Amino acid sequence: MDDEIRLKQGVSAVSRYCHSSESRVRSQASEANIPEKSHRRTGLSDWQVKRVTDYVDARLEGPVRVDDLAAAAKLSPGHFRRAFSISFGMSPYAFVMQQRIERARTLLLASEHEMGDIAFACGLSDHAHFSRLFRRFVGTTPSQWRHELATQSASQDGIR
Repeated sequence: MDDEIRLKQGVSAVSRYCHSSESRVRSQASEANIPEKSHRRTGLSDWQVKRVTDYVDARLEGPVRVDDLAAAAKLSPGHFRRAFSISFGMSPYAFVMQQRIERARTLLLASEHEMGDIAFACGLSDHAHFSRLFRRFVGTTPSQWRHELATQSASQDGIR
């Protein structure tokens, strides 16, 4: 039992020594105006955000690879993914898909093109893929969405 008490006292003495040495190192660093090493994560800079969004907008109808986006931002692919996620709050893939759906909404509003043509213009492989993706992001199919907007605008025109 005495050995157990001595062991516990020894452990607490060691932990007190470790904590006091850590605080001593911190105080010495602050006295010498040496900043503590931080692991602050930063996202993309403003010019990188602009360059990446412009790149995506210009190439939305074709494949958009992360390696190409990273090259546009002048970063390695791994660093780019991390910085992109910090800046945009989503992965590069999710951002590209979101931009494709936004372009599809614009095309659905502005034209009477076939769904397959709109899918290809947004860089999607076919009408079925386009419909699945649109439903995931918007909550309804592109045809239903277009029909609902036409109905809303017709009812608003009747009110005026």
